[in-house]
Amino acid sequence: MMYDFYGGHGFMWIFGMGIWLVVIIFVLYLLVKIPGMFFTKNNNYNDALDILKTRYAKGEITEEEFENMKNVLRK
Repeated sequence: MMYDFYGGHGFMWIFGMGIWLVVIIFVLYLLVKIPGMFFTKNNNYNDALDILKTRYAKGEITEEEFENMKNVLRK
């Protein structure tokens, strides 16, 4: 019994935890480095809102049109 704890099998859990740590880090890496893979709706909203703001700043649309279009994008 003492051989398992002190000999080598007792510390195999460290190896198992290391594997899980690598898996978790890999998943977090994917979430950060691949934009658009997740949460694409928010990115599309921000892109469309930026375009809308640019059009308003250039004077292509009125304030009323801007507010109406912004409300449509929020839905």
